[in-house]
Amino acid sequence: MMKPEIDPSGTRRRFDKLFLSVGSMKAGTTWLHQQLAGHPEIYFSPEKEIHYFADPHAKSYMSLEGRISRYQRVVGNLKAERMNPHVQRNLAWYATRYLAPVVDDDWYYSLFDDRPPQKKNASYPADFSNLYAVMDDADWSRVLGLADDVRVIYTMRHPGKRLWSNFKFSYEFSGQGHVLESLSEADYAAFFDDPGTKSHADYASIIESLHRNLSDAAVQLLFFENMRQEPLQTLRLIESFLEIPEHSYREQALQRKVNPSSAIEVPAYFAERADEICVNQIAQLQKLGVSVPEDWHKPLSSALGN
Repeated sequence: MMKPEIDPSGTRRRFDKLFLSVGSMKAGTTWLHQQLAGHPEIYFSPEKEIHYFADPHAKSYMSLEGRISRYQRVVGNLKAERMNPHVQRNLAWYATRYLAPVVDDDWYYSLFDDRPPQKKNASYPADFSNLYAVMDDADWSRVLGLADDVRVIYTMRHPGKRLWSNFKFSYEFSGQGHVLESLSEADYAAFFDDPGTKSHADYASIIESLHRNLSDAAVQLLFFENMRQEPLQTLRLIESFLEIPEHSYREQALQRKVNPSSAIEVPAYFAERADEICVNQIAQLQKLGVSVPEDWHKPLSSALGN
C-alpha cells in the first residue's frame, strides 16, 4: 500500500514502495511524468518536483519562501474556465500540506495522503526530481530509511544535445530568451564551469552512485532517444521494472513534445566544449558496460543537423 504504516507506538514507519526519477534535466522526465500520471498504480503529488531528499541542494525549494513561490506560480497559471473539482483539490493540497511550516519526514509522507478515489489503491508514490541525481551516499541512506522498496529510473540523453537544450531553456524560463543569440564565449564558459553543470553532465558518476546505494534490480537506465523513437516500449519497460500492469496510453499524448527549446544554431565554442564531454562520457559509460545510442557518437553540430 502507499500510505505509510503506523507501528503500535504511533510512530510513522516506512512506505512499502517509492518510485523516484532522478533526471536528467532536459531528457524527457516531464514527458514521462505526464504519461505515468495516468497509470492507476502510480500516484504523483500535485507538485511534480518535490526535491525533499536533495538537501542541501534544494534549500531554496524547501524553504517556506521557496514553496510559496512555487504555489504562486501554480495560482498564476490558473484559468477561470479550467476551475474544476480536480483543480480545487490540488489547491487545497498546496495550502494544507505543501505549505505546512515544518518540513520533515512526516511532512513528506503527508504529501501522498488524501489521494483522489482513482488512486486510492495505487502501489507507488512517485517523486521526480533531477536534483536527486547528485545526492551523496548519506542522502540515499535517508531515502532507503523511508521505504521498504525503492525503485529508481535515470534517463540520459546525448550529452551535447542535453547541455544545449538545458542552456537555452535556462534563459527562456527566466524570460531572457531574447539574449541567446548575443551571448559571448565567456557566458558559455561560465555555464560549462558551473559545478551544477558538471555534476549533472557526469552520467557515469551518477550511475556509479546509484549502483553503490541501490541493488541492480532497483535501478532502470533509460535513454531519451529510445523514448522519442519508441515511446510505448519505454513505458512498457518502466511498467515491467515496477512490476505493475500495462496501462492504455493515448496515442496522441505519446507523440507530444514537452517544453521544446528554441531552434538556434549552436555556437562553435559551445559545440567544442560539449563534444569533449560527450566523448568522455561515452568512454566512461562503456567502462560501466552501458551501451549508448548511435546518435551519441555524432558531434553536437551534426547531431543537431546544423
